[in-house]
Amino acid sequence: MDRPWTRKGASAGVGRFLLHFAEMWIVMLIGMAGFVPAKLALVSLGYTALLDTSSIDFQAWMGVFMAVPMVAWMRVRGCSWRDGAEMGGAMLGPVAFVLLLCGLGVPYALPWLTTNSSGTAMAIGMLAIMLYRRQHYTSGYSFIRFHRGQPSPQVRSESWPSASPSQPSRP
Repeated sequence: MDRPWTRKGASAGVGRFLLHFAEMWIVMLIGMAGFVPAKLALVSLGYTALLDTSSIDFQAWMGVFMAVPMVAWMRVRGCSWRDGAEMGGAMLGPVAFVLLLCGLGVPYALPWLTTNSSGTAMAIGMLAIMLYRRQHYTSGYSFIRFHRGQPSPQVRSESWPSASPSQPSRP
């Protein structure tokens, strides 16, 4: 039997959801900041494709520099590798789709669709997967505690899509 809905519980869930989303964006921004010196180093070695922010090369490198720290942060916060891979796909898939449409010439018909739309597409993809798995992203989770001699705990060892074990029914 599920717990009854309460306004306090709902607002706490929304707060946890927004906190998780904000944490991921902050870590992704840190990854973007790390991309700048890497890009400058690669450009100085002659990899000039990174100078064009609309190029697939630039977008791919930027995506990797954003996804890797985001997945690492999710692991630190106790999410599984599967959760991280799912979120990485949710953020990079829409970007790849936008780049595909731009490569096919769709911006000539829809001038608002440019490679600059990839950031919006990424945010929508991330929000979509978070809403789809809202039980996980609204439940409380905390940092993984590493203890000497003890295996790290599995936060979500149960099967998908359920993010929390079923509550036993009460008489």
